[in-house]
Amino acid sequence: MTNIQELTGYSAFKAFRGLSQATVQSDNTSASIMDMAENAASSQENKSALTVTLEDFNEKLNSLNGQDRSNLSKDDTKKGMFTKIGEFLGFSKSDNIFETEQAQKEVEQREYYYQHDIFEGSVKENGGIEYAKSGDDYYQSALNFAKADIEAIEKAYSMVDSEAPVNKKLDYQEIKSYSNTDDETIANMSEVLDLDGKTKNITAEEYATYMILADGLLESEQGLAFSFEKVDGLITSEEANKIYNSENESLKELAKSVYNYYSE
Repeated sequence: MTNIQELTGYSAFKAFRGLSQATVQSDNTSASIMDMAENAASSQENKSALTVTLEDFNEKLNSLNGQDRSNLSKDDTKKGMFTKIGEFLGFSKSDNIFETEQAQKEVEQREYYYQHDIFEGSVKENGGIEYAKSGDDYYQSALNFAKADIEAIEKAYSMVDSEAPVNKKLDYQEIKSYSNTDDETIANMSEVLDLDGKTKNITAEEYATYMILADGLLESEQGLAFSFEKVDGLITSEEANKIYNSENESLKELAKSVYNYYSE
């Protein structure tokens, strides 16, 4: 029987899209939405363009539009009545990137804009999954990204199952909705990846910890190690695959040490 610790790296890779999506080859013909998000993120503390895009996507996501995956159609990108009234009266102006004319045109050209398009845009623009920009606090940025990604996953899943709890945590059914993994492995993921002693689900803090761990993971003749100096806010394909291939008990211990450091 496989030791539960031997599944830590594989489980982290499969459970957290911030890791698995870093290895996806982007076939995006345009990263213009990510370009707009870069500008929006420049004035927001501890948020990358990827996080901003996820947050704005979540704000506009209202239905699956008859598809089997969460997406935005051109109708979803239209400004709501209250936004229009507020802008007309000069009280407020929408800062949602999907309501810009440029983004609306891109969504219309694609017909639907999916969550995976967001991650592909980051890979194309940055060479990986960028969860923090230069000058940001890496952990707070990882946490903001984790919260935005969990919200996107939960919101989409709740549209399929109206009785599903929306609690800002990842559970078995939500992970199953996007992870191409066998049921038994998924069912054990929250226990395998557990860092806070609560094995029912996975929190944003745990998600953020594994992002930081992947970013700062080192390999040597002595085994795995972690370095804060290596952390740069970008998960590359190489770093994600390093986690995936780490069937080593020390990976879980390293994750615990990083989690405890930020929990103090």
